[in-house]
Amino acid sequence: MFNGLFGANIGIKGVLFSENKRSLVTSVRAILQRDDDAKRHRFNLQLIRDPKIIIGAQPQSVETERAGPFVIDKDDAHGFFGTFVDVELMAQMSAIVTELMAEWSKLVIPIFSERSPAQNDAERDALIAELETLYGAFIANDPTDSARRLRECFYWVAGNYTFHVECEVKRDKRIYRGDDWHFNLIPVSEDRLRSNVTLIQRASCQLVAANWQTVYAEYN
Repeated sequence: MFNGLFGANIGIKGVLFSENKRSLVTSVRAILQRDDDAKRHRFNLQLIRDPKIIIGAQPQSVETERAGPFVIDKDDAHGFFGTFVDVELMAQMSAIVTELMAEWSKLVIPIFSERSPAQNDAERDALIAELETLYGAFIANDPTDSARRLRECFYWVAGNYTFHVECEVKRDKRIYRGDDWHFNLIPVSEDRLRSNVTLIQRASCQLVAANWQTVYAEYN
């Protein structure tokens, strides 16, 4: 799981099995519940990645595609590795990030728009130092209050969680529900995920590349 620029995400590797018939899976989602307060979140499958990586293969690449309906043949097991996104939270965080970017642009564009690009390492280092000074003063008095608002979106609190996967199949009236899975998020992992708030702010102002803190939980 990780808390990225466009909302909270959870990555799941698993196998879907179609028994007795060919099935067209129209949607897959993960339902997560925080056990302490029974708060639930719905994650929709957004990206599908090939679960197989061949070490040493040349070229070594992993294919990723946007999630969409897919077919599982009769009596066939379909392996997948997917990224599930909290769509509602994604919209909230996107709005916060857009406001922050707009306010930062108002500050830096008038200052740097007429300058010539840095010509050498010394000029580049001086530019970075100047930007960092500007950003420090800007974020300390952030007019969008982005830190507080992003922290309100954060819900990865240390404790026990339960989740299951649901699948919908075309022409089937019932939802196929997987087994419950349980994991414990420890305080150190909560702190790692929470630090993404700062990374989101800096990435939104184009001061760092996106490099989100992630947590890989052990499932019981």
